[in-house]
Amino acid sequence: MGNEAHVLLAGASGVPGRNILSSLIAFKEANSWADFTITVLKRASVRRSISEGSGEGASDQVGAANETANETSEKPYVVAYVENFSDIGGLAHTIHDIAPDIIISALNAEPEPLLDNRLIDALTNPHAWDPSREHPFFFINGFTLDLLNRCVAWLPAPALEKLKPKIDFAHRLESVSRMGKIEYCTIVNASFLDYTLVKGYAGINLSTKTAKIFDGGDKSMTGCSLQFVGDAVAEVVRRVLYGSQFDREDLMNQRLHIAEVEFTGLGLLETVKEVTGDEFEVEDVDTSSFLETGHPITKLAWDGNGAASLQDYGLKFGLHEGLKGKRRRECFDLALLMHQPEGHVLHYP
Repeated sequence: MGNEAHVLLAGASGVPGRNILSSLIAFKEANSWADFTITVLKRASVRRSISEGSGEGASDQVGAANETANETSEKPYVVAYVENFSDIGGLAHTIHDIAPDIIISALNAEPEPLLDNRLIDALTNPHAWDPSREHPFFFINGFTLDLLNRCVAWLPAPALEKLKPKIDFAHRLESVSRMGKIEYCTIVNASFLDYTLVKGYAGINLSTKTAKIFDGGDKSMTGCSLQFVGDAVAEVVRRVLYGSQFDREDLMNQRLHIAEVEFTGLGLLETVKEVTGDEFEVEDVDTSSFLETGHPITKLAWDGNGAASLQDYGLKFGLHEGLKGKRRRECFDLALLMHQPEGHVLHYP
């Protein structure tokens, strides 16, 4: 692809978005030939709040790619503003002005309707499209479980109803790609293991020294650190912008399953105990209760029955050597950087 490549990132202020932006910047700085422009999409209200705080006049204008905010004037990315994501026409015009080759969505999925849906509405809007484009927009999204996985379809109706908007969006991407204006790659990474540990979502509470072991804790699951997910996105960008046509076709309209680590609940707890030197009060939890209490995502992530298991979906595509997951790693490392600022390494037996 030529030297005028542009990557548009929506949701850069969120947890995965910040890491994706960091990985994109690091990739550019490490490779002089990676001369694409990074544009971060923000709501105009963010710009107004900054302007009001500095005493400068606020602007309501929908931004274009060359409009850089004061707060990022010395940073290696550009900021484009939209009034709100409900203004599909305005969002489409902004996309047309930026002319991105790749759009990365790390938008928050709440509240409904999904913000990703609004972004797709804008990408398929005639005002966003330049007939002279060499390729369709390449849309990267996901950063969760595989909601098209076969085990999801086996969930009872109440759980499926809660997941329905996200499942519908996954099917919509498949349908829209056949229109010829969008190609997509959905990143399926299961849990953000470092983030879930720090927040206690893995059932292990580092503050209270308590742990919930799901379904006996002996089932294998997979996960990724946030940096690994960011690096995986940067690798997809590299392949789409600078790889061969075969690289692009391998990723095109696919759900890309990635895994950095494979672990069990018991193994995770034992490693945390080793690293922290603490003992934990342990409670065994039956994840079937999650379906009645409205936590199907938690069940899918931690019960080891498929949606977060290499055994069930495996690695569909191998990324470069530094990003390869392995089906049977006997040991792996993960830093609890947010818990231990110096960075301790977790060794899994």
